[in-house]
Amino acid sequence: MKVFKNLLVPIDYSEETVDMLKYLAVFASKFNSEITLLHTIKLSYLAKYSRNIPTFISLEKHMNGDVFKKIKESYYNTRVKPMFNSAIEILKEFGIPRDRIEIKVREGYPSEEIVKEAKGGRYSCMFIKRGRDEGKIAKTTEKVVKKCYSIPIFVFGYRGIESGGVKNILVPFNGTKHSLEAVKVANLVAEAFGSKTTLLYVGENKDVFKGIDKYIDSEHIVRRGEVSKEIIKEALTGDYDLIVIGRRCPSLKKTLLGSISESIVKNIEEIPICLVTYCSL
Repeated sequence: MKVFKNLLVPIDYSEETVDMLKYLAVFASKFNSEITLLHTIKLSYLAKYSRNIPTFISLEKHMNGDVFKKIKESYYNTRVKPMFNSAIEILKEFGIPRDRIEIKVREGYPSEEIVKEAKGGRYSCMFIKRGRDEGKIAKTTEKVVKKCYSIPIFVFGYRGIESGGVKNILVPFNGTKHSLEAVKVANLVAEAFGSKTTLLYVGENKDVFKGIDKYIDSEHIVRRGEVSKEIIKEALTGDYDLIVIGRRCPSLKKTLLGSISESIVKNIEEIPICLVTYCSL
């Protein structure tokens, strides 16, 4: 499993992006990862130009014109390029060589462009910031998580990696194939950082952990109750640095996040969460 070989990292101008890059750099240095920094330019930078154009159809006709090209070039040089340069310097400070960092720019709606890039690229994992909008997950991140099942996604909370690295990992487990894939990813991280891993099962299957030792060295917790509530309770009361949870590929009838993974991402703000889709590996 080369989950951390090629990382897709959407970035913007926020302080949380800076924190995420520092977190990401620690992972990338451990796994010798290739990193692609992606920024999506919203077309709002055309506002000044479009005031003098009566209709969107008319705007389309002007999109290849000299004025449009100059506005676009100016926006990139004054806003986007400095952001990329700053991000690259942060990664280099953590020992990531410049030749392992690529930059990409797309135009359009961020969530849509991020998903397109993830599906069409050579990426094995995505790191994306959670957002700090009054405790809620950022809309762009929420949409990406709901629509992107092609690769595992790290949703970065605002708890960074301390000097000791990732010490404690929580893996919700129920014996299904997608939860087993989460175990495999957690084991990669545990081996790299020397982490302690805890598998949490909520239910009444006494044999759920049978044979799991061949995949991971872990402690086991069994709880009764509502699955999502018990996972959230354990995550918030335990001393965990990372949560790795599996999820199913969406069916034709359901394209949103599964209720358990959705609840965990929405309700756990601080701890980074890795969503591992069974069909993506």
